[in-house]
Parts: sequence; C-alpha cells; structure tokens
Amino acid sequence: MLLSLFLDTYAQHRDIADSTLKQYQFVILSFSRALDHPAKLSDLSADNVNGWLRSMQQAGQSPHTCKSSRMTILSVWNLATQLDMIPRHGNVRGIRTPDLIIKTLTSEQVAAIRDCCDRLRGRWHKLTIAGYMRTFVDATLETSLRQSDLHRIPLSCICEQPIQLIQKKTGYRRLAIFSESLIARILHWHNGDQLIWPRHSKTLVATRLRILGEQLKIVGLTHTMLRKTAISDVEAQAPGSGWIFAGHRSPSTTQAWYTDRQQQYCGLPKPRL
Repeated sequence: MLLSLFLDTYAQHRDIADSTLKQYQFVILSFSRALDHPAKLSDLSADNVNGWLRSMQQAGQSPHTCKSSRMTILSVWNLATQLDMIPRHGNVRGIRTPDLIIKTLTSEQVAAIRDCCDRLRGRWHKLTIAGYMRTFVDATLETSLRQSDLHRIPLSCICEQPIQLIQKKTGYRRLAIFSESLIARILHWHNGDQLIWPRHSKTLVATRLRILGEQLKIVGLTHTMLRKTAISDVEAQAPGSGWIFAGHRSPSTTQAWYTDRQQQYCGLPKPRL
C-alpha cells in the first residue's frame, strides 16, 4: 500500500488536525523523493529511513525539521506495525537538535510597533487597517492567543471577561482577559460586525507585520514573535507560569519553543555564599 493512501487509515485511528495531516503528506512526499518513487509501506526499513534522514541533513535541512520528519515517519510506521501490516522498525538514527535561539521584542520595539499601527492608512472590509492592526497586536501581547483563536472571538464576548474558548489547534480550554483600555479601543474603532477581527484574508496580518518589521528594522516580525514576547515576559515575572499563559498542556513545549531565556532569567538573584 502507498504511504499516501495509508494516511487515510492513520487519520481513522489517530485524532489529528487537518493541518497536521497535510504536514504528514509533505513528509511522505519528501521520503518518496529520496526513494525516487512513491513510498510504500514496504519501503519502511531502517536503511531507507536512515538514508532519507541523512540526505536531508546533507541538503542543509535544519535539525528540528529532520527530527520532526523522523517522528512523523515513526508514528506512521508504529501504527502500521500495530495493525500487523509491516514488521517493527529497526535502529532508526536519532537527530540531535541544538537549543533554539528564541527572538523576542524589547519594550521599545513594542512601543514602536504600536505607533506604526496607529499611523497605518486605508480600510479593509469596512474596518480601518490602523484600528484592526493596533488592537490585534495589543490583544496578542495581552493574551498570547494564537492568530486562529483571535480571529474567532465575537465582539459580544469582550465585555464578558474572562473570555473562555477552546483552542482551535489543540482543543485545550483557555481563558483570556482583555484590559479595559483594549476593550475601550475596540469599541471605539469597531463597526459592530459579529467578529472583532474577521479573517477574510489569511495574509493581512502577516503582510502588515512584515512591512512594519522592514520599516523598524526588526528581522522576522510575525504574530508568533509577538506571542513569544508576551509569554517570555510572563515567565520572567512569574517563573513557571509561562506555559499556562501560552495555553500549552505542559511546560516543555513552552520552554523549548516560546520563551527567551535571556529575557526570562536576566534578573535572577546571585548566590549568597
């Protein structure tokens, strides 16, 4: 059976999001290219997978990409094994990953981003772009909510604090609180439609932040960078609380991918010895 077809079976046995399934399809396509033919279940061998992983490393793929791809293939392989379709995998090489350097923003950069948002011109679907971007940035910094969740919040919810929602990506329950100043800014700017930040275009926020980053000379300015900045700041104020504020189920993901250790722990006390 082709691995691409086996993914239908995988989706029946594993509760995964559509976006995750698409990522699995991309990984299988990469594996197929290394084999020079559409990958089959019978192609899952230690030699084939190790050769593919090594080719990815030699091609300059990041260690984190290689490790993620390895985990994907092994997950698919394990299910096929459980269904008695192929033998268990042999010795598949591990992938060493260095600590990530998490890039966050300074308070001065955040202030500059807000000022630039206020000066934006034009309208977007009957909403001013300045109001849209300024409140979207502020909401991200106040709540660390993912972009997909911010786009789902109805205007009627903002006066019912805290806002309770089930995260679209993870299915975990989250509470979010908007400050009084943010609520006032939204009510002053918004035209009263159902959603606070409607998402008619997937690129509006990303494009505007990229342009603002170029203007302010902030490399890689994204919504995720804003989110990491907020999470790192909360972790710095109350060590151990960042993962809760991030909406993660455990601290490990937050520590590895979302918190800037230089910002978090620069204020640690010195030993009194």
